[in-house]
Amino acid sequence: MEITDRLKEIIFKKLNSDLSECVFFPSGRETWIVKVDDKSWYFLSNCHGEVHYNSEFFNRFFRLFSLKQEEYQSLLKEWFEFITAQKIRIISRRGGNYDYILEVLFKKQKNEWSIFERYGWSYHIVKKYTDMKKNLNKKYITLSDLI
Repeated sequence: MEITDRLKEIIFKKLNSDLSECVFFPSGRETWIVKVDDKSWYFLSNCHGEVHYNSEFFNRFFRLFSLKQEEYQSLLKEWFEFITAQKIRIISRRGGNYDYILEVLFKKQKNEWSIFERYGWSYHIVKKYTDMKKNLNKKYITLSDLI
């Protein structure tokens, strides 16, 4: 299926809408995009430019547009790069339940980013995140804050 600019625009708006309340959660060399209330995960990225996305969720999401994984993966990469300002080398699907990892992340909240503790992330990305967190005075930065 050919993905037109109009279709891409509609898909990006739907992603922005559906994931707007998800939290951008950095932890050391990883960042997670998750929903805090039910511990659903959508993306896991690292400072080396690798992103894994929740295949179960995105297969259902893109069925709405009659797109298969081979067709939507590049769109997902483009959207993720735009939202996070992170350059992606590799994007791949991943299934599974990460409740136990997310539970630990939210309880301990260790490896928090700062300008002096970037854990391999670029200065630009960490600065944007730390400035937003300070200026918005929020516990968590949501994707709607990044958009």
